[in-house]
Amino acid sequence: MNAYNVRPTALLARTVEEAADDLEFQRELHANELEVLTKRVQARADSSSPYLAALRRRSATLVRALQALG
Repeated sequence: MNAYNVRPTALLARTVEEAADDLEFQRELHANELEVLTKRVQARADSSSPYLAALRRRSATLVRALQALG
């Protein structure tokens, strides 16, 4: 390899490494955003469902009854 090829190759390697780091950062960012959005959707679905609301009330009643027993 001559001296003219070393510099562009090193520059290309650094550019590829930086691009890989950027992609990893973007992947983590999107994973975090997806997790937040999933939790929001689940919370909204839980709060808007009358069935789930009734189920939550019944389970809370059962928990209180069990706590009272022992």
